[in-house]
Amino acid sequence: EIVVKLKSIRPDVLLYGEGWRIDDNPSLAHMYNKEVSQEIGFFNDQFRDAVKGSTFDESDLGFAIGNTKKSSIVEKCFLGKSIVLPKQSINYVECHDNLTLYDKMLTVLKNKDLIYSYHKIATLLTLIAPGIPFIHLGQEFYRSKSGIDNSYNVGDEVNMINWSDVDKFYDDIEIFKNMIQFRKQIE
Repeated sequence: EIVVKLKSIRPDVLLYGEGWRIDDNPSLAHMYNKEVSQEIGFFNDQFRDAVKGSTFDESDLGFAIGNTKKSSIVEKCFLGKSIVLPKQSINYVECHDNLTLYDKMLTVLKNKDLIYSYHKIATLLTLIAPGIPFIHLGQEFYRSKSGIDNSYNVGDEVNMINWSDVDKFYDDIEIFKNMIQFRKQIE
């Protein structure tokens, strides 16, 4: 009902959610029951975990960090055969919850140059995959929350954006901006 009403007001409205399955009710829309409403998008946990590794297991590495065992899942996502349809797939590798991508990589890799390279791969895969790319504020300049995965109550010292990193990582930000422009040209 909400989709119909909102689309009548604004046809290009985007509706999305975290899409977790809270029970087996067949009428609920979630990423495992995408047919209920193909007009609702979902954060694609399958894409996230395949590209960066498990959010809940810090040592689990994803495709972008060299785990080729996850390549078949990444391939499915890029062929539009993910758990959700491309028009429903909000592709991401970090958001407000859990470790930032940089912090996750820092737990398993100690070489910062390698972290920056893998981070770029994960972010670029997010930008070019079929679906809707979701980039967390600061992801484009390797934001850290000091290794705190649930930072909603720890204050500004951890949650603030370090804007000086924009200058520090200007060249990498330009790479991401160029990829966004490229994506817009081919859509």
